[in-house]
Amino acid sequence: HKGSVVLVAILHMLNGIAMVGIALLVVFVLRKREESAIRSASWQFLVVIVCGALLAYTGLFVSSVPNSYTCVISVWLVEIGFSLSYGSILLKSWRIEQIFSNKTMSKPRKRKRLKNQDLAIYLIILVALFVLFLIFATVSSSIGESIGEIIGERDGKTNAKPKALVY
Repeated sequence: HKGSVVLVAILHMLNGIAMVGIALLVVFVLRKREESAIRSASWQFLVVIVCGALLAYTGLFVSSVPNSYTCVISVWLVEIGFSLSYGSILLKSWRIEQIFSNKTMSKPRKRKRLKNQDLAIYLIILVALFVLFLIFATVSSSIGESIGEIIGERDGKTNAKPKALVY
């Protein structure tokens, strides 16, 4: 299994390089947030997108220590990171779609602004839905393992372990 150790080391190294790149990207966005290109791109959501990616990459590091706790933690980190990153991208795209397709928004007098605070509320709701899903999946997986162990003991199969819920 020497090859798998080398492969894991290479993957961790690439993951670490990506995480450093993400941290540098956050610093860049924060330093340049007053420039028109970054300001018009909603720098707050750019930071959320990048931090979501950082959470997802952190989940990959956590999963390298295989036990039931790190398995659950890594799934939570990846899922919450995904919901933050892609939720922000989705909401930014939705705002642009609303601006260009809504006839009342294209008229200057009737324009309703979709502020970052409004989009942040939608993002919080989206992440909360992901967290509810994760709670349900984690609890049901734990209950399934407990029931499987009880059934296995009753049937005389002491080594019978149920398969954990695959996310």
